[in-house]
Amino acid sequence: MKISYRISLLALLIAQLMFLGKIILLGEVIYPHANDVELHAHAAGDSSLIDNGKFSDHSSAYIPEIELHLNGKSKSWLSTWNPHNQMGRPAIHLSGFSKAYLISNLISLFVKDPLVFYSILTALTVLLTGTFCFLFLKEIDLHPVACFSASLGLSCGILPSYWLTFVMFISPICWLLCLMWLMASYFRRSSFLKGVGIAFACYSLLMTAYPQSIVGVFYILAIQSLITVWASRNAFSTTFKIGIQILGFLALGALSALPVYADLAITAARSARMNTDHNFFLAVLPEIHGAGDILRFFALWYDAFWFGNPIKPEYPFEFNGISLTPLYFSLIAVTLAEGRWRRLWPWQLFVLACFLCSVSKPCFLFLVDYMGFCLSRYLPLAVGVTPAFILAGYGADHLVRHGVTNRLLALVLIIFPLVLMGIVSANGETPVSLCHVVSSLFIVAVILVSMFIPKFTITALFLLSIMTVFLYGYPLHLTRPADSINKVSQLSELLKNESGVGRFAKIGADLKGVIPPNQEIIIGLNSPFSYDSLSSLIYQNVVREFSDRGSVVHGRRFDYIESDSRVDTEAFSFTGTNLLISTKPITSCRFSNIGMVDDIMIYRRNSEAIMMAQLTVFHKQDDTCAIHGFLDDQPRLWLREIEAFDDFLSLRTTPYHGETLLFLSRQYHPFWRALSGEIPLKVVTINNFYLGVVIPPGTSAVELKFRPYAIWSWIPQVCFTFLALLGGAIALCESKLGLSP
Repeated sequence: MKISYRISLLALLIAQLMFLGKIILLGEVIYPHANDVELHAHAAGDSSLIDNGKFSDHSSAYIPEIELHLNGKSKSWLSTWNPHNQMGRPAIHLSGFSKAYLISNLISLFVKDPLVFYSILTALTVLLTGTFCFLFLKEIDLHPVACFSASLGLSCGILPSYWLTFVMFISPICWLLCLMWLMASYFRRSSFLKGVGIAFACYSLLMTAYPQSIVGVFYILAIQSLITVWASRNAFSTTFKIGIQILGFLALGALSALPVYADLAITAARSARMNTDHNFFLAVLPEIHGAGDILRFFALWYDAFWFGNPIKPEYPFEFNGISLTPLYFSLIAVTLAEGRWRRLWPWQLFVLACFLCSVSKPCFLFLVDYMGFCLSRYLPLAVGVTPAFILAGYGADHLVRHGVTNRLLALVLIIFPLVLMGIVSANGETPVSLCHVVSSLFIVAVILVSMFIPKFTITALFLLSIMTVFLYGYPLHLTRPADSINKVSQLSELLKNESGVGRFAKIGADLKGVIPPNQEIIIGLNSPFSYDSLSSLIYQNVVREFSDRGSVVHGRRFDYIESDSRVDTEAFSFTGTNLLISTKPITSCRFSNIGMVDDIMIYRRNSEAIMMAQLTVFHKQDDTCAIHGFLDDQPRLWLREIEAFDDFLSLRTTPYHGETLLFLSRQYHPFWRALSGEIPLKVVTINNFYLGVVIPPGTSAVELKFRPYAIWSWIPQVCFTFLALLGGAIALCESKLGLSP
């Protein structure tokens, strides 16, 4: 049977569209739970849908951040400041959630619902992952069926399906494959359009991928580049010239992401994440106490579904979405049996090293200390997924084109993992899924039969690939109808109506999961709480003034105040808190009970919280100022708000014969700029946290602007659009003149 690349690519796209049918055809959105607990509401939809709090970052970080970027009240073209939590913080522009990234900016022109936006972005990433994988494997001359099988397995397999709610884990695979394809193609025949593609792929990788995964991507690119150079028949001077050109395009892509990464560097420098220890990183590794634990980890890598559906909260083992399935494990075994190691040993060693570093603490810490894996917690085995599927592609190619000559060794290598699975299952107390045990045996049996009856190989690979992604990937989808997700509740509406311009705060650990930090953005509330890996040290210090616990996990989370013991303190008076909620009575002379929703009592401040003030009494020293006593008791001048956005504020102040201090109940950041007309004013920190402006005598107007480097992200977007048009025009001219091969 002769299968062309065009037919295989079309089959891949059809299979992917069917795989994403619930999103593309039924209009469901990606979301990990009903959001009823978070809003203290009743379940809104189908109780048979899977809810898994492990993926709550999706609802408590990603969707709120997208809401800010799509619908935030920003004066500039880009949302740059989040006023809703952490008493104000810079907006996040990575992971593809911001209009600072070209593709996201284009999607935002047509979509304003953050759930729909995220689902479109993720579906597009999955589709591009498969397409780029296919094009790369075609570029290195694998059989069309091998291209189809490996591309479908990588784009619609367990890892992308498990992490649909974390698109930044899928993005590095997508843009890595795009770079591998374009770089290999550029080595074969260079062109300006391919170079622009390399630059854009590098830019996209930096703007959308999880930062730690990018380190692994560049190791893979280095290996692939060495393999390409080694196999190249070009003269050294030609190869060197091409290599320099590719590096130039990569540098252009990195430069395009520089505005966002310059902001990220400043944010990281102001946080506690630069001071993490080994224990912080080791938390990502599986618990290994002996050979049995290593065998179980291997078993999950081979087929995690033997022990149930890993997406369900009741799954018995710690699982991170990394499982190759019997089909692709068997295809990798073919490369080992047939002596393909002479060509594929770099990838085989790389995958083996990733496995060893995931089960060995000394090896893992070597990566952390010396190999750049110190940005965040990341399991090394995830880096080995793409090379593993490249190996599977080579295995499928060999199976189709040459068959298997060393059948005994192939038989042993393919069956041996099943033996290990049996040992792990027999020695454990966890029941196994008979359906997936039978499925594994069936897949292995078909592969073995195709070794002996080659004429069935192409059909077998097509059918097994489709069967595998729908058997293993499809059940992992955390999608649901949009109307099954709670977006408002009686509690959220009451808080929104009563909080005014001020903030609300939760008292007591039992309210930890109610309106978690960042969801205030969607509801339209403000709070002093935070869920942010890079929260500033000054924020972490200030919350300790009214909370014994403060923020935890290196400042990552601050989601409730333990008790009401400090709500009447001077420090708390600066937070702009108008409302308190608690399941227990609050004793306070400044807050009074105004109602109750179920078991949650609501307390309102007796006088309106102060969010800004022009003060005449303060203590000034260099770039800091101090205010002593309760904020309510400070002498204040008349102050009027003229125009207000998240990133811009225009005020009419009282002209005074001496210097005054403008206090704002929001976090200080060095990117805030203050002007009076054309005259710059001094921006200071107040009480080591709050934003302040020193107002000269006689000043009647003040403007504040938040101006991070990300505001210039429109420049690379315009440049890439222009370069793409130019490259397309050049390619068209070459085609018309007959210059293309």
